[in-house]
Amino acid sequence: MPRPVAGVDYPRSHAELLAMFPDDRACVGYLSRLRWPGGFVCERCGVIDDAWVTAQGLRCRHCRAHRRPLAGTILDATKTPLTTWVTAAWLVTTGKNGMSAKTLERTLGVSYHTAWAILQRFRVAMVRSERPRLSGNVEIDETLVGGVSRGGKPGRGSETRAVVVVAVELLSPKGFGRCRLRVSPSAAEADLTPVVRDLVAPGSVLLTDAWLGYDRVEQHGYTRVATNLRGNPEAAHVVHPGVHRVASLLKRWLLGTHQGAVREDHLQAYCEEFTFRFNRRHAAHRGLVFRRLLEQLVTTGPVRFDELTFGYWPPDLATQRPSEPGVIRTVVVADRPASKLPRHVDNDARFSRIGRAADADAAHRQARGLGAHLVLVDGEREDDDLIRIVTEVHTNHPDCRVVVHLGLHPPATPEQLREAGAALVVKKRGPQNLLNTTAELFQDRAGA
Repeated sequence: MPRPVAGVDYPRSHAELLAMFPDDRACVGYLSRLRWPGGFVCERCGVIDDAWVTAQGLRCRHCRAHRRPLAGTILDATKTPLTTWVTAAWLVTTGKNGMSAKTLERTLGVSYHTAWAILQRFRVAMVRSERPRLSGNVEIDETLVGGVSRGGKPGRGSETRAVVVVAVELLSPKGFGRCRLRVSPSAAEADLTPVVRDLVAPGSVLLTDAWLGYDRVEQHGYTRVATNLRGNPEAAHVVHPGVHRVASLLKRWLLGTHQGAVREDHLQAYCEEFTFRFNRRHAAHRGLVFRRLLEQLVTTGPVRFDELTFGYWPPDLATQRPSEPGVIRTVVVADRPASKLPRHVDNDARFSRIGRAADADAAHRQARGLGAHLVLVDGEREDDDLIRIVTEVHTNHPDCRVVVHLGLHPPATPEQLREAGAALVVKKRGPQNLLNTTAELFQDRAGA
């Protein structure tokens, strides 16, 4: 495919933007060319040719069949004018620091509700499902996002700030390549190992500090070069400049553009926007970044507003571990950092842990967004949310089975949990016996 030409295939300035997109009809024609770069494909007759652009959408020149050009995309059934979408995409991609929803509201003259929904859908589209994992020499570390808090545990043990894993490719002889950011439930080994496997391709060299959370990564095909920073004469940002540079830019952007007003539920979406912009920082024209965003808008499926309200989990954020037939895609629900369930699931080849949640909202969002087969709940909780977790997952995702492991002092009885929708309730068994019983449940269902 020929390389896009500046001024022809994408605008170079705001004046060219207005000339290329004077009305919705021009927007439909441009988005249609991005969606079908080889020519419009008619669903009725199968002919590939340029279509007529009409008030009803696209019309095949051969069989006269009509088709809505944005059907099945993230722009499907939008009531907002396409010129507003295109202008918003231009403002977000050409501005060095992006744009907050409040600023977009004032600039476009739309409601805050509309501006926020547009930006959230942009952030969903910025995640390419086929994007490759990082490779080569990769620096990886965690940073804490959430500002200064009084009391509680300091550092990685903080319960009031979000843990964001930062991974950056190092180029030779100098410079940084692509980056990836992932919000992690904690900095424990049981949570960091799956994140590393999602972000970095096996065979890569991981440059880390001496934190114990990375001790098991070498079992999964990585070479780890650990530097103990305690007592090291060189500062951490000198030893690992890439991750500290990216973490600093991320926090500066969140505090500057968004005034730090980002909820943890939505933090991953903001991280994806930062990643999209950082990885395209060397683009010859900002208009090319604008074109890339529109390309991804027309290849991303519809997203309802209620899916955005409490944070969206794109399906491609699921683990990239091989999904062999019979492997059970599992979300573990545990609010105790010391829970042993995540580690046992990671070490069992019958299961693939694709997420970890702490409450009912996160549990059913991850179960839906990550395509889970199983939600495994640690019943030794510090709250009374157990029944609500089972009810939320069972009600919203009846195909996903819920298994609850009860401890010595359960907050609910097995009868209450089964009535709420639990497929299996196991009491006072070790983690490995729990997994064996759960695997038998899936075998029995498959055999039936």
